[in-house]
This record gives sequence, structure tokens and C-alpha cells, in this order.
Amino acid sequence: MENYLSKLEIKALFKAITSTRDYAITTILLTTGLSISEFCALTTDDIDLKRETLTVKKHKPRTIPLNPQAKEAVARWLTERPSTTTEALFLTNKGKLKELSVRSIDHILRTSGQEAGIEIPVTTLLLRSTYAVNLFSEGATIKQASDLLGISDYNTLHKYQALAQGDRKPKLLQEEPGPVSQLETRPVVTKVLNDIFPVKPHPVKKLSSLKIELRPDPAETIFGRDHIIKEIRAYLNKGQSILLTGKFGVGKTHILKHMQSLYKAGAFYFESPAQIKAILGELCQKLGATEFKSTTQVSELLDYALRNKDHNSPILIIDSLDKVRSGDMETFIKLIENFTVLSATEESVAKLKPLWYKFKELEVKPLTIDHCKELIKYLTQNMSISDYELMETRLLNQSNGLPLAIVDMAVQMSHSNVVSREVVRETHHEIGVVYRDWSYAIIFLWALMVLFRFVALGTHSFEGYILAGIGMSMIVVMRFFIFKGR
Repeated sequence: MENYLSKLEIKALFKAITSTRDYAITTILLTTGLSISEFCALTTDDIDLKRETLTVKKHKPRTIPLNPQAKEAVARWLTERPSTTTEALFLTNKGKLKELSVRSIDHILRTSGQEAGIEIPVTTLLLRSTYAVNLFSEGATIKQASDLLGISDYNTLHKYQALAQGDRKPKLLQEEPGPVSQLETRPVVTKVLNDIFPVKPHPVKKLSSLKIELRPDPAETIFGRDHIIKEIRAYLNKGQSILLTGKFGVGKTHILKHMQSLYKAGAFYFESPAQIKAILGELCQKLGATEFKSTTQVSELLDYALRNKDHNSPILIIDSLDKVRSGDMETFIKLIENFTVLSATEESVAKLKPLWYKFKELEVKPLTIDHCKELIKYLTQNMSISDYELMETRLLNQSNGLPLAIVDMAVQMSHSNVVSREVVRETHHEIGVVYRDWSYAIIFLWALMVLFRFVALGTHSFEGYILAGIGMSMIVVMRFFIFKGR
């Protein structure tokens, strides 16, 4: 029970599954936490796609809600499921049609896990543990988990709860020293020379066996942002609205999504302020509204929200505040004045200054070199790299501390079976390149060359006149190469 799958392992597991049936099996087990006997007893009548529920009749009868992914997976399987007198939900796909046995399901899960590169055996018990841990990580109570899992043993539930409350951050794979051999076959001279001048090999890292592009999940993984997250939480807990500013690619969106995962149901995340009606709609529902329809005006939603706000009102997390529409400015000002808002922007747009003054501004700075190295090590866990130091140096230089650039370049390299030196040298990201503006220097040199030509004419210096002309030609060439491609 101490094992459960991380989100990266879950993604790898699903990516390894090619069968619609096997995908549905895995999805139901991961999203309902059924035991193997309960799962094998499922029939087609136990699934209600209209009500989005699954009914368990064995052991502890209960009804479990189906999330959208499980609903879609089952619906796809039912379109392919052969017509037969067998009522079992899942059938064999070879030979005579019959319900899947415990052994067959165990084989499906283990094979999928091996294809995904997951080191621990994937079983129904592992998926049940994963479901239970995620339940508690999303804020479920002991009573709610007991009802959904059909478990009356509170000691077992408390163990799941402890796992969920522990450190969910995925650990990087650690290097483990092997046994030391006492066998010595080198000549004495060679041994002495090697002791004096030891060989310094590149560090060898243990590879993860996950066969998937590794991307940091905001709910589980964040590097180098402990200080700013602590600062954000302190302000939000006081009811102070926060505006994150910083370069594109510095990780503002990742921080926003991470904060939403920390506050869970107490915060709503929106990708853009252009979703003003959806923002107000969810806010009103949280405040108890039920009578609003799709035709309800934004002004009506805002009035309801302002009338019914209380100290339990959710935090509104809104990304890309610079995309707010001019017509929505007044609405947003009222929202910020009455609710706690966490937002982010890249550009300081003049029209948004009335909004800026309502926020406490926090700048998100690029990652430090050490944190960049942590991120690179995490992203390249499952890559075969011929020269790790060269790869790390390349990503550090190309990214300038911007995590988005590091992630994108790691994804570029992940498509190669072996990340050779050539692959590393070809890896590039425009976002991390810093351009210097040489315009003023070129204008100054041009003016200097023109002045020099006039002086040469005035002093009748033919050589000086020629040299000034050559200098002007060189400036033109410099200008072409410096500004080319911008």
C-alpha cells in the first residue's frame, strides 16, 4: 500500500496503452478505486453514462461518480464491445467471448506497466492506492473516502491520508554505489600511475525507465520558487490581491497553477481575463447561485457576487491579465476591490494602470543556476546522454534561467535515442537568447566616419578620405549581420 503512481507514471501508463478496452479498464480502476473482485463483477447495467455514475453491487454496495475521462473511455469501449449474451462489462478479445478473469486483468495491467517503463508492477491494488492517495490530496475527508472506496477500516484510510499529506514532489533518481571488488590485475606501475593521475570520468546517472517526455506538473513539481510561493501565500491569506510580473517563459503560469493546486477548491484558475462571464459564473456558483442561465448578463452575475461575498469566497487566479478587454476594466476593478485575485502579466500596458494600482506586485525572476541544474536533471532522467556536462552547459547558456526554454529544449532532445554532442549543439531556443542593441553605437560610428570624411576633404587628405569611406562600408556590413534575422 506504500506505493502509488505519480502523475508522470500515470501519463506514461496511458501512453503505452493502444487498446480501447485496456484504456477503459485502466481508466476505471484509476478513477474509481475498485478492488479486483468488484471490477470483475461489473456488468453493462452498472454503468450509467447519462448520470455519469458507476454502481458497485459486490461487497459494499455504493455508487461512484465517473469523471469525464472515465465516462469517455467507457463510452468508446461500448461502441466497440461485441454484442453477446454475456453481461460482463469487459470481455476477452481472443477466442470465445467471455468476461475477463482476474488473471487476464492482472496480465493487461502488468504488460502496460512494463511497456510504459514503470519499475514497480502495476496491479489493481496499486491503482486503488493511487486513487485513494489522490482522493486525500484533493481534500476528501475520511468519511468521503470510506464511502467511495468501500473501506470501513479507518487505520487503512489514515495510512492513505498520511501518504497524501507527505511529500508528493517526485524525487530524482539517486546514484547508488555498487559493491567494491578487491580483484586487482593491473601491473604495479600502472596502478601507481593511475593512483597519482586518476581518470576523471563524466558522472554516470541512473536512468528512469519511464518512456515519456518528462514535463513538470504544477501540482507535483516546482523548482526554485519556495520563497515567492511562501510570499504569495502570506499575502493571499491576508486578502491581498497579487500581480506576478516577469519575462515570458519565466514560469508565471506554472506558479499560478501550483497555487491553484495548493488551495484546491478554494481557488479557481482561468487562462485569460477574456473569460469574464465564466469567471463570474463559477464565483456565483461557489457563493450559492442556482438560478442563473446562459443568457444572464455579466452585470447581473457581478451584482450577485458582490451581494453574497463572504470570508469563504474563493481566490480568483487569472492568467495573462494584459489581455483584459477595455470594456471589462470596470468589472475587473470591482472584482479586485471585493475579492482576492492572483494574476500575472508579461507587459505593462498603459491602459491597465488602473488595475495595477489594486495589486501588490511581485516580480518572478529567472531561476538561479543551481535551480536550473535541478530542473535539467529532472527533465533528462530518462535520456541517454553521451556528454551530460556539455548538454547541461548548453541548456544553461541558451535558457538564461527561463524554465520554459529549458523544458522545450529538453523535449527537443527527448526525440533522439541517444543525445549525442551533435544533438546538443543543434538544440536551440529563441526565448532564452539575449540580444544587445547596437543601434546607438552604429549611429555614432557612422557619424564619426562622416565627420572624418569632411575633415579629410578640408585637409586635402586623399588617404584619410579613402579610409573613412572604407570605414563607412564596414559599418554597413556590420549593420547587416547584427540585425539579420531579427
